[in-house]
Amino acid sequence: MILDNIRLYDGNQPDEKDAVFHLIIENDCIKAINKGRYTGDKTVIDGKKRVLCPSFTDTHLHLLRYGLMKMDVDLREAESWEKVRQLLSEDRVQQKLEESEWLVARGLTDDKYEDIAGLAQTKDLDDIEDERPMFILHQDGHECVVNSPALDQIREDDSLSEEHSPFIEKDEQGNWTGRFKDTAVHYIKFHFRAKSNKEIDQALGNALPYLARYGITSVHSDDLNYAGNYAKVWKGYRRLEKRNLLTVRAFLHHYVFNIDDMHYFLEHSDKRTGDGTEKVRIGAFKIFVDGTHRLHTAALEQPYHDEPEGRGILNYKQSELNRMLQLAEGHDMQVAMHCIGDRAVKSALHAIEKAGTTMRHRIIHAQTLSDDLLQKIATLKPCLEIQPGFLLDEWNSYAQWVGEKRGPYCGMIKSLQATGAPVSLSSDAPIGPINPFEHIFAAVNRRDYEGHPQGGWIPSEKITTDAAFKGYTQVPAYLEFMEGQKGVIKEGAIADFILLDDYPSNVSHDKLHRINVQQTWLGGEKVYDAADEGKKG
Repeated sequence: MILDNIRLYDGNQPDEKDAVFHLIIENDCIKAINKGRYTGDKTVIDGKKRVLCPSFTDTHLHLLRYGLMKMDVDLREAESWEKVRQLLSEDRVQQKLEESEWLVARGLTDDKYEDIAGLAQTKDLDDIEDERPMFILHQDGHECVVNSPALDQIREDDSLSEEHSPFIEKDEQGNWTGRFKDTAVHYIKFHFRAKSNKEIDQALGNALPYLARYGITSVHSDDLNYAGNYAKVWKGYRRLEKRNLLTVRAFLHHYVFNIDDMHYFLEHSDKRTGDGTEKVRIGAFKIFVDGTHRLHTAALEQPYHDEPEGRGILNYKQSELNRMLQLAEGHDMQVAMHCIGDRAVKSALHAIEKAGTTMRHRIIHAQTLSDDLLQKIATLKPCLEIQPGFLLDEWNSYAQWVGEKRGPYCGMIKSLQATGAPVSLSSDAPIGPINPFEHIFAAVNRRDYEGHPQGGWIPSEKITTDAAFKGYTQVPAYLEFMEGQKGVIKEGAIADFILLDDYPSNVSHDKLHRINVQQTWLGGEKVYDAADEGKKG
């Protein structure tokens, strides 16, 4: 195939924004890049002087959950508890559920509602006339509330109260309120909300068109809690691949709670990080080292500004986390660690230092840092996965959580890049927006779409458009051990690319989130064309 009349951009080219090229693509790869228009007699595809860029890789999201949100009740736009009650009670919701099914809703933000006294509890859901179990997930994915039928089922499992007690909310008398946090939420999803094969296939089918529309051709996804076991997740993606319906390359993470979970996988599977098929490969072991700022469960070195008696929770003793990292490193498995607080980041860095860095272990989020941690990161150079889009909603909450003095150490990007460590950008969808250009906007501007705060939150942490683009293309390839093969436009690279109407570096910073992908190509095959959407409309 010959793609003619295109311009090139991957953040590395010299200033040749108007230069025209043609690409020769063979066997899913870029065979040749030639300057000028094609003059031979072979059939060509006219790129119409669009800009050809590497397609995006989202290194941290929950694709199955994103697809399930298209099937569950969406509460993200609800601004009151009364609106939530209305959405959960609508006839169309009830009609699509069988009697035995759970009613699942996502996107709850009851910490912002003014028409309910405190946060929603089981008693509040019980006021809704429905006898089926209800599971309502907070927008950030770290908290849920259930009704009595669901709570009755959950309480029958002794392991939840034994292993996750700190994350079960209780009233002054010690009674469960029906709210759960962090690892308790994961446990409930894993043991009570696992989806059928049909639901998994439908959810992935729902999600894939959105990835293609936004130029995403590779994902690193943690889906285990929504399927029940890793083999089920794997088979779901493979079913789509065998039917030629999988329009992404998927690196599937395996959430583990303890070292026994790791041993079980290692004993029952001969595949390790990077192993698999053309489009479905083993990702990393996923570990939650701490929780989140909002719930004050992110592990901080100093007390919370708005909760002086608390420093959050580390889910693992240092010796335990060390053993888990060492086991993974010794068996060619990468580890991705959720770390929001600086105490959690410190623990993760210590475990990486003890285990070794051959497998390019990752730290996800790293939302609160310090000078000492930046120095340690500069030495170890772990892979870091940052979600700039969180800044759009959270920039004015950091000082509330950690105090004015530590606020500037929240949401760092440029300082992390300055350490020389690989820093990828990602969405954490559906918690964050799935569109990469929204995260690129946030990384470059560090303000919301209305211009707040003026000048950007800690403007010294702004990065360039080129650097942000590489965080979605070139750096993810390094995390996959595929540097030079993906995320760049060069001869021999995999032909995963997108076409845009203009250079990203030409677009004004305040309009970066409005860039539209015109076409998406995976392995030299077109999987999305904006023109086709226009015809449908």
